[in-house]
Amino acid sequence: YLGMVFLDPLDAIDNALQNFAAPMLGSPTANFDALSNQDNFNIFGGRVNPPDPIIAVGPNHIVEMVNLVVAVYDKAGNTLVPAFDIGALWAGFAIDDCTDPSGDPVVIYDQFMDRWVLSQFTTRALSSTTEPFFNCIAISATSDPTGAYYRYAFSTDNFFPDYPKYGNWTDAYVITTREFGPNLGYGIGVYALEKNKMVNGQSARVIGFRLD
Repeated sequence: YLGMVFLDPLDAIDNALQNFAAPMLGSPTANFDALSNQDNFNIFGGRVNPPDPIIAVGPNHIVEMVNLVVAVYDKAGNTLVPAFDIGALWAGFAIDDCTDPSGDPVVIYDQFMDRWVLSQFTTRALSSTTEPFFNCIAISATSDPTGAYYRYAFSTDNFFPDYPKYGNWTDAYVITTREFGPNLGYGIGVYALEKNKMVNGQSARVIGFRLD
């Protein structure tokens, strides 16, 4: 019997597998076409693969990002801010890298603070061995995502913070990233941002560590 495995017939049944269709909860209250990869083509002359679509919904607004472009809608699907270059969120900002259309965007609606958080990473340092990378973050100054934003950039040193994911808690925004560094360095970056300062446009700290 070497190499043979005998299974009880019950072991072949996945008890977690749903074997019936869930009931429909009703029709959507709004159904409309929003951003697509065509908007990247319209603004930059080329599509991005993959387009990395992401969307967040608040009490009165919808914000969508498709890699290098951003747009804002109301809850009925009317366009409030048409598609624009993501780098424009950081126009005139001290960290010039953030004005580049780099992508891997994230948008979340912070229900604790009634604010919008939009982000992208930087890629300019990919052509350098000494320049740092950044996670660039824009936080709406009010509950209105069409208004002013506070802008921040948090360095990840010489590690490229790929595939960033954001968590929202009462006292911090948390970022996790897959980080690629010099000399084939690799790790997982974990960062907590001082959100109570950020939502007020004040100087904010970051606490982080890297899992090699």
